[in-house]
Amino acid sequence: MPAKKLKIDKPVEEQSLEQEAIAAFEKELAVEAVAEEAAEAEKPVAKRRFITKETVIDKYNVKRTRVLLTPAVCDKCGFDVAARNGLGEYESMSPELKVQVKAAIDEHKSIVHTIATDLIVDEDEVPTEWLGQHKKF
Repeated sequence: MPAKKLKIDKPVEEQSLEQEAIAAFEKELAVEAVAEEAAEAEKPVAKRRFITKETVIDKYNVKRTRVLLTPAVCDKCGFDVAARNGLGEYESMSPELKVQVKAAIDEHKSIVHTIATDLIVDEDEVPTEWLGQHKKF
């Protein structure tokens, strides 16, 4: 004859005051984390600005590239002082070097540019797809 297993009721352990406090604290942390994620999602993302830099290859061809506009880049022609002098990215420069780069850009603008041409484009204005209907492209 098969033996029946008897159910044994285990005594329910009561949580100590310390365990209850830990559980309440974990719940508070979870609620705060959700609130921080929601606040982070609502923050507006700063628009990056680009400038179109033109390089004349020959009389028939011009190479146009978009350059991220930082304080180290001329907003008239796209000349990048940091890239030209091998200084690296503007954000990673020391504060003293940033001041020197800004002064160099100001001097570049005063010497080179007499007529202002606005070539600055916001990131949301940059086209993301080809608009032409030509079959070769």
